[in-house]
Amino acid sequence: MGKWCCLRACVVLAIACAALGAAAPGGGQLPSGSPPVGWAVMEVRWYPIAGAWNLTSSQAELESAATPAYLAGGASGWSSYHFSVLARKTGGEEGFLVLLRLRSPSQWIGWNVGGWGNTQSALVQDTFGGAQPIPTTVTSDMVETGRVYRLDVIVEGTRLRCFLDGAPKVDYTLAENDPHTSGQIGLAAWSTTVVYSNWFVTSLSGVAASAPAAVAGAPEPAEVSQVKFSDAMLGSRWIETEGAGQEWHGVWTRTPGTRQFEARWTHPKGWVVQANVEITSMAERAVVLQRIDTTDPTSCSYRGTLQNDGVTIKGEFQCIGGDRREWRGEWRATIMK
Repeated sequence: MGKWCCLRACVVLAIACAALGAAAPGGGQLPSGSPPVGWAVMEVRWYPIAGAWNLTSSQAELESAATPAYLAGGASGWSSYHFSVLARKTGGEEGFLVLLRLRSPSQWIGWNVGGWGNTQSALVQDTFGGAQPIPTTVTSDMVETGRVYRLDVIVEGTRLRCFLDGAPKVDYTLAENDPHTSGQIGLAAWSTTVVYSNWFVTSLSGVAASAPAAVAGAPEPAEVSQVKFSDAMLGSRWIETEGAGQEWHGVWTRTPGTRQFEARWTHPKGWVVQANVEITSMAERAVVLQRIDTTDPTSCSYRGTLQNDGVTIKGEFQCIGGDRREWRGEWRATIMK
């Protein structure tokens, strides 16, 4: 945007108060959808980084599905807090994106609810333009248009927890040397129009973090010595990105019991591509796939290597268009159950 605009929105920052009716964020019931009475209020400036936002003191409405669209708030040094917001999808292909550790528009961690064409949810980590889901945080949650959801995020240093309508969905711990151990909060969307409202932020002073619990939705990591391709570990979907800036986002849905996928890609500019993808070779950690587009006469070959976690594939692809134009680049995918 040529001109940054800002709005003074009342986002509350609670000063530690043990004698409150709501249970502590470290365990038990989450507080109600508004900050408890008596907690101190801190004024914060919200800045639209990108997107057509209509802002008031208690609501942020994204009026266009053009991407990307981000709002930033809070302080860069925030590391432990409870961030709560109501969210409603009004149109588009995806769901919500709550930013937990926003350091820049290309360096953040966020909780994507109803992402990848509204097929699943997960924590997403973006480091200089390479946004990727964290495999062990994937759940099957999707978003209904018009329904109001309550999104709660509790971060305690390196521990990140996410709740959908009060139900725990994610419990993940960052590495101690991860660059995303502090940052601003944010609200965002991808190819979707949304309304966020009734937000508040409370401090977690004195709340101790415990060991994270396992989250369903992704295969258990395999032992490094046993990591290799097999039909049993191909999963039901591959979440894929490709291109110079990994700007193409794909969902490859596997036909059960086969090595074939129905694939669909979306691009920030609104482009959509569909194709049939088939594994033509698979040995140890190496895989080769062939792609035949169903939306235009393009064919591509993908070569990849399975990583030590047993669910991530990285490699290169080469495509030939109907006009005989050739291009190539890097791709990566995460195998989902």
